[in-house]
Amino acid sequence: MSDSGDTIDSGADAPTSTIADNDVPLDYDNDGTVDGYLHQDADGTAYAILDTDHDGVSDTVAADTDGDGYVDVVVTDTDGDGQVDYAVVDTDGDHVADTALYDRDGDGDFDYAAVDTNGDGVIDATVADTDNDGDFDAVEVDTDYDGDVDAVVVDTNDDGEFDTVYSDTDGDGTVDTTASVTDTPDPVVTESTTTTTTTTTTTTS
Repeated sequence: MSDSGDTIDSGADAPTSTIADNDVPLDYDNDGTVDGYLHQDADGTAYAILDTDHDGVSDTVAADTDGDGYVDVVVTDTDGDGQVDYAVVDTDGDHVADTALYDRDGDGDFDYAAVDTNGDGVIDATVADTDNDGDFDAVEVDTDYDGDVDAVVVDTNDDGEFDTVYSDTDGDGTVDTTASVTDTPDPVVTESTTTTTTTTTTTTS
């Protein structure tokens, strides 16, 4: 898997700006009404502030954060409460979004993410903050890309480091292996044991 665990920020802030004199008005849907502004800096980075629902309040920011001419972050306030609660990110710079972030409880922190780790357009990992402490502590992974989750990586002691992976090695839908890991979401197994655990319980949805 990619090192998306290092690039997903569970408390990410939206790019924000006041409208400057040199910002370019946008009518992105060609209805004759200005519904956004484009701001570009000298280093090539840029962002557009948009009112996607035409209620007079900006709710979406689309940003080119590395100045390569492609949007790599889009953040949205989907419920109009003034807090960003959804984001789509291109974490590897290939100009294709690979991570979607959600603030499901409205506390201002992203607590769930869906990730396409191999760039095939299919989500193969999800990350969750199961105890709402601001840190992701559980990752569900489809390691063989067959469409079924076969490993769950967790932070069992809530120290901010993933430490255990529970795996279904034979694809029968039940956990049969528990292993210690040193890093995730690309875990390095350091110790492995067989377990009789028959079910996996997570709070992701």
